[in-house]
Amino acid sequence: MINILVDWKNKNNFFLQEELNKNGFRSVVFDIPDFEIRDRTIKHRIIILYLKYLKLAYRALINSSEDDIVVCWNFNTAIAFGYLCRLTGKKRKIVALNIIAHKKNVILETIRRCICSPIMKMKHCYITVNSKQYVEDYARRFRVSIKKFFVLHDPVQTHRKIPYQFRDSYVFCGGEAQRDWASLFAAAEQLPQIKFVCIARKKYFDPLLTPPANVELHFDTDYETFFRYLRNASIVAIPLKSKLASGLIILLEAALMSKPIIVTRTPSTSNYIINDDQGILIDRKNPAQLRDAINRLYPDRQLQKKLADNLLTFLMEHHSHSKYTSRLIEIIETINAQNPTPSLDLSGNT
Repeated sequence: MINILVDWKNKNNFFLQEELNKNGFRSVVFDIPDFEIRDRTIKHRIIILYLKYLKLAYRALINSSEDDIVVCWNFNTAIAFGYLCRLTGKKRKIVALNIIAHKKNVILETIRRCICSPIMKMKHCYITVNSKQYVEDYARRFRVSIKKFFVLHDPVQTHRKIPYQFRDSYVFCGGEAQRDWASLFAAAEQLPQIKFVCIARKKYFDPLLTPPANVELHFDTDYETFFRYLRNASIVAIPLKSKLASGLIILLEAALMSKPIIVTRTPSTSNYIINDDQGILIDRKNPAQLRDAINRLYPDRQLQKKLADNLLTFLMEHHSHSKYTSRLIEIIETINAQNPTPSLDLSGNT
């Protein structure tokens, strides 16, 4: 059995379970029925959020067996599940998907390593990263073997596609963490003829930053409002502060809406975009490059359509649900080969 832990309220439509079933694997999804978005948006509710992670992990633990594979969509739930395994003495094979741990100051980095490393070092715990270039960095920072890591690229979240349509509206920038708002505001200030709409997570936003007059700034909107602004944008800008994986959810959603994209060049974004063919890549913390890219792309219908169409075609071919699931199955089969369990039968065959 493959047990999938997700950090939201599932409505029995999670693509991973559907794809695993298509491939003949038995699977079950454990979710957070009482999930609330404010648990993520309000700082002091982080304690409540992590308690919900522990509750989720406990439900999965008591309803699984030693033969099972436990796949954690959120890396933090894998840590919670791992500690419960240690406390109860139960053995499970854990696949922690897509670690994202942006570097912090020395004290916080040390605290995080002390919390996460004991679980990451567990014999049956494995981690996926979005790009192979992250493996050595994470292995060094958390002091674990590189053999613990597998590369698994993020998939598109839905197959609902919107054809390209030229819009003379605004540049959209939104997201939860690691957005380089300072560079965006600096670029926007030099493009007063273009409107910008930005949606930020208030708990991560620098209160000392002041948006220029042509920037409409919102905080912590609901999903419906967020995606309405995204859908109505002319182009999407994703300036990032970190080289580690970030911005991919918005990148993939924007691509499915056939939005032309400008994004910071990182190992993860470069997996999806070839510069000037599927989008425009810019250097980190470079407002001048961002300004020039926006000024070039915003009025050019032909270039917008080319970039949007090429990216959408590439994603549907290489980062579909089926491609993602096939790669995850390869990882699971490799783990099982390294740690054989005589009674293990994920497909239910006798």
